[in-house]
Amino acid sequence: MISLTLTVLVFVPSLQNGFVYFDDHLYVIGNPVIKAFTWENVEKILTQPFVGTYLPITMLSYMADYGLFGLKPFGYHLTSLVFHVLCTLLVFLVTERLVDNPLVAFVTATLFGVHTLHVESVAWVSARKDVLYGFGFLWALYLYLSHSRTGRPFSGYYWTSLAVFVLSALSKAQAVLLPIVLILIDVSLKRDFTLKTLARKIPFVVPAIALAVVAVVVQKNAGAIRELNPLSTIYQPLFVGYALFSYLWRMVVPISLSCLYPYPVSDGQINTNWVYASHLILLAAGCAAYWIARRSRQVLFGVLFFMVTIAPLLQLVPIGSALYADRYTYISSVGLFLVTGIMFEKHAWRAGTRRYVLVAAGLLYLGFLSANTFNRIRVWTDSMTLASDALEKNPATWLLYATRAVAYEQQGNTRLALDDWNTVVRYMPPSVDNFVARGNVLMKEKDFAGAAADYSRAIELAPGLTEAYYARAEAYGNLGKLAEALADVERVIAMKADFGNAYLVRGVIHLRMERPTAAVRDLTRAIELNPDAGLAYFNRAIAYAELRNFSAAYSDLLSAEQRGYAVDQSDIDDMAARSSDRW
Repeated sequence: MISLTLTVLVFVPSLQNGFVYFDDHLYVIGNPVIKAFTWENVEKILTQPFVGTYLPITMLSYMADYGLFGLKPFGYHLTSLVFHVLCTLLVFLVTERLVDNPLVAFVTATLFGVHTLHVESVAWVSARKDVLYGFGFLWALYLYLSHSRTGRPFSGYYWTSLAVFVLSALSKAQAVLLPIVLILIDVSLKRDFTLKTLARKIPFVVPAIALAVVAVVVQKNAGAIRELNPLSTIYQPLFVGYALFSYLWRMVVPISLSCLYPYPVSDGQINTNWVYASHLILLAAGCAAYWIARRSRQVLFGVLFFMVTIAPLLQLVPIGSALYADRYTYISSVGLFLVTGIMFEKHAWRAGTRRYVLVAAGLLYLGFLSANTFNRIRVWTDSMTLASDALEKNPATWLLYATRAVAYEQQGNTRLALDDWNTVVRYMPPSVDNFVARGNVLMKEKDFAGAAADYSRAIELAPGLTEAYYARAEAYGNLGKLAEALADVERVIAMKADFGNAYLVRGVIHLRMERPTAAVRDLTRAIELNPDAGLAYFNRAIAYAELRNFSAAYSDLLSAEQRGYAVDQSDIDDMAARSSDRW
């Protein structure tokens, strides 16, 4: 109970955090699939990848959260915290069952519960997959350990463990490593590694391989797996060692953390000597671990558990733009915390001053972790605090300028947002999204020529992007280039015939080109597609007035006002008078 209580106290500030423009807008805020519990949406979740990953259980959890809480961040953070607390409980139960020592289990679970590296997994809504898969991974492991005590080849525990494992892997593919962990238990702890025990892992191995293949294919199709060029072929083994060293170092001293750790490369060259020095440190650490593990099979298991579960995340094959991430240690850390618990228990009961020094040092370290985690949670408060923290530590993390730009824009500070978008466009590879985003800010700054230029660049990169044509039509309209605006909006309608706003814009263009009949036709279509479009009613009223159909114009003005569009009462009165005069 102490471990769970401390975990809740340390992480409870996360309930006050909001969403961050760091995938939350893709998974939750702007994701229509989670916003209606229908069979069609459930089918999409079960059959389609999201944000370059296949994680249906995680997406269903978002759908459940939306049904309960809407878009209130509190509910999403509460769900993540509950699962983290459950994971902490399972770490205690699994460890106690593995080593049969409550003190070791307590130390392991407490370190897991409060460690600062786990803030990203708990406080970031988009990292829900970590706490979900972690819960399933640990529960499946606990059930398997319970099965092993029955002495039977198969039992209810076994099949339940298999089912939970599959659900865990459907939350995040990293769970497919569980069969290897089960083999490690047989080899390093039970000394019970035979062909029979190996064969019993086959029901776990088959879905693990299948889901691993799905994960690789989905990420490759999403462009997340980068090709190795001659330079990266030389450097990548160095980066693997540096990433491993970084994980180990931050497990011990979790300071200077960031939401994004880019590759340590500038102008095609490694920019820090730590990449080279880390391998010497790893060699020394490996020798020490080997010396200790020779004397304890439990320590050996902890070390191997960490290595097996972190190995696929060491970027031997580069995936994404980051070299490593805090959240990748969520389950891997259990192995090293187990080693820590074993070493602490071994020395804590020795007589003499050393015992008290060790306990005091342990309490101080626990206090440091708790305070550090408590403070780190504040960094994840919103997009502004998150991006600013990361940019302070690494100003060359260009992607995070985009995150901060969105935060500035949401605050109404378009000038600073534009500065950040300029940085993004200047230093990052040409991107459709970046050009469109900067164009949108330029529109708010009334730099219509600059906005049109950015939309044109986006169209060059993606000729079929309706959003860019539509936005450029508005920019051209504000520049008085009505023919160009009309051409763009007609392209939009040709590509997306049910886009109501496109008919609205074309109707307004027809009005400005003194074509009221064509304007009425388009605005009527806009109203058919969006009956609540007050602006469409207002502009159709103007078109009707130009056609001298004052009664229809009067009716449309009233409809526009009823739908929330601000109409001057004098205009309504004037149109009412004209309508009466006509009759």
